[in-house]
Amino acid sequence: MFPTDFDRVLSVFDDLGDIQKILFRPWWKEFGLLYFGYQGNRPAVTQVAYAPHSKQSIPDHSEKVAQYYDGEWVEQGRQRTMLLAVPVGLPEGKMIRQIKKQLAKVKAERRQLIKQDVKYPLVGKRHHKDVLMRYLGMAWLRSAMHTKSLWRVGAKAKVSPTYSPELDPKMEKVSPGDRYDREMLTIIASRALLRARMISENAARGHFPSHATCHTALDFDFKELRQRIQRRTKWQEREVERINREHST
Repeated sequence: MFPTDFDRVLSVFDDLGDIQKILFRPWWKEFGLLYFGYQGNRPAVTQVAYAPHSKQSIPDHSEKVAQYYDGEWVEQGRQRTMLLAVPVGLPEGKMIRQIKKQLAKVKAERRQLIKQDVKYPLVGKRHHKDVLMRYLGMAWLRSAMHTKSLWRVGAKAKVSPTYSPELDPKMEKVSPGDRYDREMLTIIASRALLRARMISENAARGHFPSHATCHTALDFDFKELRQRIQRRTKWQEREVERINREHST
């Protein structure tokens, strides 16, 4: 059964695409920079190419121009940009006057930096990456160990700096002296899984990162999640190999 706010989930999916079939770097350039409002590098004058003096050949800078538009131009927020051919041998004063003359031809309203619209701003003011990854890592390991006791997953995931080191996730029997550590680790691991689920469900609705209660959240299907992770890993390995082959030829 779909959650009652599934239309919201589909809307976010339409914006951000299928992340299972794209590597992070191209996804970030195509979707992340656009919807998360991250400005990337500060806009700056950038050398695209350099043409040396030559009486015999005409420089071909098409590849460097393409690299600029695919790289720095995107990272700087896709700003309005004028490509100029500047003879570097000109006296500096004359060079500056000629550049200003070219800029003067651009309408004033177009000489403003573009500010990205933030459709999906990060939630909250403090973002602790290590804590976030600890929660998500717990969910990933739980999917791989979905038939094991929760405390074993917590020990393997090192979800608690206090209790995880006290227990060996591979031990066959738990001694009476370890029972308290096991119970505490079970509670901490359960809380981490709940937060991982809330982070995932809120992210699906365009709120990230947040482990606030999502009343329409679905339960994890850890067996299916494991299969999805495996499919993603295999696809990613093939995609990286394909890209490496293309760049090696």
